[in-house]
Amino acid sequence: MAFCVIPNSTRDDSGKYSLTLVNPAGEKAVYVNVRVLDTPGPVAEFSVSDVTKMSCQLSWTPPENDGGSPVTHYILEKREADRKTWATVIGDIKKTSFKVANLVPGIEYFFRVTAVNEYGSGVPRDTPKPILATDPLSEPDPPRKLEVTEITKNSATLGWLTPLRDGGSKIDGYIIGYQEEGHAEDHWTQYSIVKDLTIVVTGLKEGKKYKFRVAARNAVGVSLPRETEGIFEVKEQLMPPKILLPERISIKAGQKLRIEGHVYGKPHPSCKWMRGEQDVMTSSRLAVHKADNMSVLIVKDVTRKDSDYYSLTAENSSGVATQKIRVIVMDIPGPPQPPFDIADIDADACTLNWHMPLEDGGSNITNYVVEKCDASRGDWITAVASVTKTSCRIGKLTPGQEYMFRVRAENRFGISEPLTSDKMIARFPFDVPSEPKNAHVTKVNKDCIFVAWDRPDSDGGSPITGYLIERKERNSILWVKANDTLVRSTEYPCANLIEGLEYTFRIYALNKAGASKPSKPTDFVTARIPVDPPGKPEVIDITKNAASLVWTRPKHDGGSKLIG
Repeated sequence: MAFCVIPNSTRDDSGKYSLTLVNPAGEKAVYVNVRVLDTPGPVAEFSVSDVTKMSCQLSWTPPENDGGSPVTHYILEKREADRKTWATVIGDIKKTSFKVANLVPGIEYFFRVTAVNEYGSGVPRDTPKPILATDPLSEPDPPRKLEVTEITKNSATLGWLTPLRDGGSKIDGYIIGYQEEGHAEDHWTQYSIVKDLTIVVTGLKEGKKYKFRVAARNAVGVSLPRETEGIFEVKEQLMPPKILLPERISIKAGQKLRIEGHVYGKPHPSCKWMRGEQDVMTSSRLAVHKADNMSVLIVKDVTRKDSDYYSLTAENSSGVATQKIRVIVMDIPGPPQPPFDIADIDADACTLNWHMPLEDGGSNITNYVVEKCDASRGDWITAVASVTKTSCRIGKLTPGQEYMFRVRAENRFGISEPLTSDKMIARFPFDVPSEPKNAHVTKVNKDCIFVAWDRPDSDGGSPITGYLIERKERNSILWVKANDTLVRSTEYPCANLIEGLEYTFRIYALNKAGASKPSKPTDFVTARIPVDPPGKPEVIDITKNAASLVWTRPKHDGGSKLIG
């Protein structure tokens, strides 16, 4: 005999093999085709296109090596470049392209796709470099909140805020223009290009009225201009307060918050910061600094509790102005909320349900991490690394073992504290049935014996799914299965017996929890052709204490001489 052994075979070992036998009389070759089945290889031509600040398009081609079985679907995942945890985007996509939405602007992402066949998940293919969630390069948005902050007899001072979006390229200047009243609508005079957020436009004519505008410029081009609201007369005059302040600011927990409020007015206004409806109180963490045309609120080591609406009020003899700003401090989320339910408990699996955290940390919850702990060992291990819903099915539990579970919420800033479940035992919430009753033989033949029984007294709390029959020969100690599939009735013909041997039988009842104890075995019965009954007896003589009977012999003696 000849052997060819390939340990740890792979798909590369598939092919046509030959065995050649040679002796002095000649040679003979035989061939065999070997097909090694495996999970799929990596997909090909994985590419990213149409990237914006919120989405991107992914596409790929099927793997060259499908593992010998057709690819059934693909698993698409993503992770942020500065984190190690992969989150499932979609777990059962049939196509070879997908548009990923809900990206966080300005964050770099890696993506990977895995082909799956009937043998499991294959080798994942990752994007070779991170993908930045940003819009393609374009002109910037217009500047925000353009205000005329001061006017003299021959000048006007302008102030504004940076554009909401820079077009993906740094702002390299602002183009200032003005238009005198009475000129054509499209006749604007370009005054200057500056990099600051304020400018004094000089050389204006006293008594004349002007409009002003500012446009932002980057390497791609110039934005649409932002015009002042209304028209302004150039003359010496008092100015009510004006405040330039963004509408919102986001900051990560632990950092220093700095809110700069640009304040203008003539005479120079006094300023006051408030949080909600309360004046801010300076402390070792909070300070207020004042400078020319600016009031700055500083908060050190911010936490989620510092998130709120803040306002700056400026007042002079010409009026009062107030501007609000929303401060969002971003942090890891709070723990998922109870109740933490354990349902649909089986011998090796269960379903977990929980609720979203009350606090998302200022960033959307991306996924949940579920862990399990075998109470006999005491160590926590990851059961599911990424769950996008607030429920999941946990498998691969050891029947009869006691477990605890815990779940953490995750956002782009980290993982929350856990919510821990009560202890549970991996077992069905019902028992196996009691043993079947009254097992007995109802009919005998040379190679088949019919066995019948009564249903168990208890089904254990779960419907009986069927019965298992075992047989044993008199001179054997081994019980052997008599049926290949579950028997749903309470009678079964046990076939393929050997004529002349004695057999006994026993029955098990099964439900979802398992098999019952065996029934009491039947009496031993010999497998043989059954004997026909004798003819009907007739009375031929009767005395005072006896009767004489006569009958005919059976038509068939069962293959053995009748002995009585």
